[in-house]
Amino acid sequence: MTQGVRHDPLGFDDLYSLGSTERSPREPITYTVHAHEGGTGEVTTAPFTFHVTDRSTAAHVTGATDNHQSVDFTLTDSAPGLSPKLRICFPGLDCFHVQVAPGGEGLTVSGQAVYTGDTDLRRARS
Repeated sequence: MTQGVRHDPLGFDDLYSLGSTERSPREPITYTVHAHEGGTGEVTTAPFTFHVTDRSTAAHVTGATDNHQSVDFTLTDSAPGLSPKLRICFPGLDCFHVQVAPGGEGLTVSGQAVYTGDTDLRRARS
């Protein structure tokens, strides 16, 4: 199995315009991740490279699970063999975290049980 980041590096029709899934610059030599909270305490990674393999899109929500500190949504995907999950959690009253697992495994973020919701998809679709 090829591993990498799914991406459409050249766009659909206009090779000189950036699409919604494209990175800029298009072919950088290396990447560095910069992260901080509230504008302070910046942390950076060492420079790294990766190979872009493909692009896919999530289409439908097929299930939802309330973990009492997060909610997981099971999705369908346009790429064969992927069973993505999306997790939403609320670590505080004024923020939320979103985590995506393309293969459905490895969701780790959690928050507080400060939300209410209905995970019954039959009622949500009506």
